[in-house]
Amino acid sequence: MNEESAYLGRPVRSLQTMLRLISIVVPEISPVIPDGVYGMSTMRSVTALQRYLRLPATGVVDLATWNEIIALYYDAVEELLSPQALEIFLQPGQRIVPGEENQHIHLVQAIFRSIGTMVDEVPPVELNGRNDEATTRAIIWLQQSADLPATGELDRRTWRYLVGLYRLIAFDGKSSNNQYPR
Repeated sequence: MNEESAYLGRPVRSLQTMLRLISIVVPEISPVIPDGVYGMSTMRSVTALQRYLRLPATGVVDLATWNEIIALYYDAVEELLSPQALEIFLQPGQRIVPGEENQHIHLVQAIFRSIGTMVDEVPPVELNGRNDEATTRAIIWLQQSADLPATGELDRRTWRYLVGLYRLIAFDGKSSNNQYPR
């Protein structure tokens, strides 16, 4: 194995991929194009990372540097990836009918209350876990707005529309930012 081939391959590409992701969260680290070659740009990025972490700035990935890269990478993944989506689990064909108690209705009511802080037309609801009269009115309002059959029953289509409306209105959860993202 010659010296050059020791720096080629997937381990280097993995390092570069991690450095690239870290650089999004830590701007002091220059981004690297994952090409599998430990060249000058990779060395500069590693050196910048070592300086950022107050490690000896050698440009060489020793065990201490590697452990910090792994830790920063996992932190960056958590920061950059979308949060885990919450999907309620309705059985195929299941509907939560008016008057029915169901744990999912707590979520529906919370979403309606949140949307209601920004949209006056949303009927007010209580958080009680029951598809009571007020919740049924809110579901019917939503279904009419979405041009769905206005049954007052929670089904998969109604849930999808409710979640979509929440995303459209809530964005990052700051009421002052309730406008389309750019």
